[in-house]
Amino acid sequence: MFCIVCFFVGEILIGVLIMLAGYYSGVLTAKRWVKKPNNQVAFEKVTVTIDDQGFIVNNARHEFSRISWQSVGNVYETKKFFLFEFTEHQISTLPKRVLTQAEQEELLDIIKRNFSKNVKKFDI
Repeated sequence: MFCIVCFFVGEILIGVLIMLAGYYSGVLTAKRWVKKPNNQVAFEKVTVTIDDQGFIVNNARHEFSRISWQSVGNVYETKKFFLFEFTEHQISTLPKRVLTQAEQEELLDIIKRNFSKNVKKFDI
């Protein structure tokens, strides 16, 4: 009986050690990735411009993407954000807290001018 209990305790300890090693190897890998100079672009400020042409996403160094209004499938509005559903099965949210009231109204005007469907409003 004592040998069986020792065997199970040994297996549990080995399992715990393997889990800890897996956890810490992931943490160390993530820390190394963050420190690499090539990966610093992931932490740069990104600017999104929404105008009559569509969406332009860029940082200080270059433009990442340009999305036309024809690529927008649906636009949703809630109390806290705007949600844009693109035809490429992508979704992008824009929190209202980052916009002034005037900017929100300007955005709605841009959407009405360029988006053929109505903005779907939700009371959530």
